[in-house]
Amino acid sequence: MSSPTIGAGPDPTTTTDEASSWFQVFLAFMQAPNGAGGMPGFIATHAAAMKAIEHVKLPSAVAKVIGTILSLMAEIVAGVLVALEQSKEQGGQGFNDLIAAGIKDLLGVDVVISQGSSGNPALDAGATGAAIFQAFTSILGGLQPIDPATGNQNAQNFLGMSTNFAAVTAFLGIIGGLFPAIHLDELKSIGEELRSTLGLGRLSHTALTPLANDLVAVPLRQFLNNATRPTRLKEAQLVKALHSGLMQDADVRQELAYLGYSDSFIDFLLTDLAVKLALAEQILLIDNGDIQEKDVINNLTLAGMPEDQAQLQIAAARYAQQKTQWSALLSELESSYVNGFVDQATYNSMLDKIPFDSGELDVFRAKVGFKQEVPRRRVSFAEVKTAIVQGITDFSYLDTWMAAEGYDADSQNIMTFQVMESLKTATNKAAYAQYKAAALKKAGKAVPPWITDAEKVG
Repeated sequence: MSSPTIGAGPDPTTTTDEASSWFQVFLAFMQAPNGAGGMPGFIATHAAAMKAIEHVKLPSAVAKVIGTILSLMAEIVAGVLVALEQSKEQGGQGFNDLIAAGIKDLLGVDVVISQGSSGNPALDAGATGAAIFQAFTSILGGLQPIDPATGNQNAQNFLGMSTNFAAVTAFLGIIGGLFPAIHLDELKSIGEELRSTLGLGRLSHTALTPLANDLVAVPLRQFLNNATRPTRLKEAQLVKALHSGLMQDADVRQELAYLGYSDSFIDFLLTDLAVKLALAEQILLIDNGDIQEKDVINNLTLAGMPEDQAQLQIAAARYAQQKTQWSALLSELESSYVNGFVDQATYNSMLDKIPFDSGELDVFRAKVGFKQEVPRRRVSFAEVKTAIVQGITDFSYLDTWMAAEGYDADSQNIMTFQVMESLKTATNKAAYAQYKAAALKKAGKAVPPWITDAEKVG
């Protein structure tokens, strides 16, 4: 049996042995340094290989898989040989195009790689960076407001892109492995370098960590906690349980020993973590005769305060109590003096009895004096209205009063109408309406119709 000619394809009646013989020739062709037979013959051989495999006596599923692999290998090798041929013709640009195509498959972005001045591939860094940034932004839903559901979908999209990236990287390695003699296996380094530069491994870990944590780690920890009950009470909780009577002294000491404390440290903890009265409460007990001042000093020193500082702390607490009472007395004295219920002599006599320093008392006197000199009250609206009707004051006082009281424009119009209704004669109403209309026009405000009507009546 003679070997088939490359490019001619086998006869349809080819036996299994003949197909096997042809397949050996086919593999030899792929391993040939220069693609023996030329490209046209190789492409024809692809069809011959697919026909030959039909005669190989293998289970149908295996035959289908092998046929698919051979088909892919034929297409891959053809593409690589085309790239190599173009590289020869274009002085290296074919390799650049091959690298650019690999990056596009990996990241889904178009990049243009040209031959740099040094002879190495070069690309537009700004344009490439912007394209990659936009590609990642698009995968993650764009710069839009985020919510939990969107975050879940973005994680899925990103993991899909990362998986595709890994698959294409491995695919480039397969392509390169077909031609070890010319070191095309370095194509795989494109994907590996890009993965390292972009940190895709760490980013994929970030996307998967919440999933593994919430669906594996947390429920597993809960299961183990329920089964083994490893959590122990904290130190403060143990001391509280001891003093509340829920645990015995020996049990508490054993638990603290489990936490790693020595016996001497346990004695200290039981004293240090016990709940103690506040200083103000202890001062009240001193005043009531229930405890002595030395007891309070002992409590403060046990809490870590030096004895001399403990004595000052007690003195400061007592002074704070007294100052609160003296401040209340000053407030009462101020109100009584300003409102005229006590005279100057009584006021000064009481101030002399208050044990504040001169600076504090000087500030207090200045505050009271200012309050006396500044008006503090005004008449009511009813009183102003009565005064206008009776001719005691004029219309301008009403405007000043309403502004000082803080009424808005609508409220002032309503109150103006009430005053007009209270005026006894049409002449007075018309005069007030004319005044009010002029005041509103001067202020650049609209004049209500009822004021205009009152003017006409006048």
